[in-house]
Formats: sequence, structure tokens, C-alpha cells
Amino acid sequence: MTGTVPRILKRDQLDGLRRAEAMLREAEAQSQDTRSAAAAEARALLEQAQRRALKESARTASRLIARAEETARARLDGLEPEIARLVALTVRRILGDIEPEAATRAAALNALRQLREHRQGRIFAAPDIAAPIAAAVDAAGPAGPEILSVATDPALDPGRALMISDRGSTELGLAALTEQALRPWTEGSDEAGA
Repeated sequence: MTGTVPRILKRDQLDGLRRAEAMLREAEAQSQDTRSAAAAEARALLEQAQRRALKESARTASRLIARAEETARARLDGLEPEIARLVALTVRRILGDIEPEAATRAAALNALRQLREHRQGRIFAAPDIAAPIAAAVDAAGPAGPEILSVATDPALDPGRALMISDRGSTELGLAALTEQALRPWTEGSDEAGA
């Protein structure tokens, strides 16, 4: 048999060997603890960096969103007067394409139907629109207000008609009704009346 012969260690050698083994185990445990602590610290640093990056990204995104909203708001504010002007222009152009007498009659008829709760009404109309206003009163019939008379009033400006009833007075002329209908679109728009 070739090999080494077992050797018997002396007590002090055995104690030294045991101390060396204990030191080795302690060093391995400390090494493991150090590795675990380093890994935990690396994770913490990474999480902290991610949180910082996320916060900075959120701040940047908030600034960009605010800037985009401000730009969009400014564009819309700039467009509102232009849209109002185009709506008013389109309505006036459409009304201009309709025969004036028919447009006056249709506008007055629509207004009269909305005023159906008025009683004891008297209408005063400029000579140029007296006929279409009278036709609108006839067409409204029971769906319109109670009208006692339709009178031609040469003192009124062309295109104007005024109804006076138990509930007050209102304009029935096409121009006045058009302006009243367009008022929500043209308020605050200097160009809308142009």
C-alpha cells in the first residue's frame, strides 16, 4: 500500500487546527454577510436611483403636459373669435341667399311659435316687411301667440317689426332675430359683426 501513514496529532496541534477551522468558518460567514449587505445596498441604491429617475420623469412630463395644455388653450382662444366670425358670416350668407320676404316670414313664424303664451299681442311692422309678418301670424295660427292686430308703422326702420303683448315687447324683424340668434357666437368678437 502506498500512501501516507495516518498521523496522530498532538493536542496543541489539534487545538490549533480547530481554531483555524473556526476562523475559516467565521471568515466565510463574514464574507457571506458582507456579500449580502453589499447586494442589499446595491438594491437600495438601484431603487433610490429608479425613484429619483421616476420623480424627475414625472416632473418633466408634468411640465411638458402643462406647456402643451397652455399652447392648446392659446390656440383655442385664438380660434374662438375666428370661429364666431365664420359662423356669423355663414349664417348671414345663408340668409342672404334666401329670398328676403320668405326669410322674414320664416324667422317671424319661428319667433311667434316660441311666444305662444303671449296674449293680446299687437304687431307694428315697417312697410317693407308688413306682408311677411302678417303671413307668419296667419301661419302660426293657434300654435302662436294671441295677436289682435298687425299694423304697418312707417316710423319703424326698414326690416323692423315689434310685438307688444301682455308679457312685454320683442323684435320680430329678421335682422334683429338674426343678431339675437348670433349673439352667443359674436359676444366678445370684434370681427363677428364685420
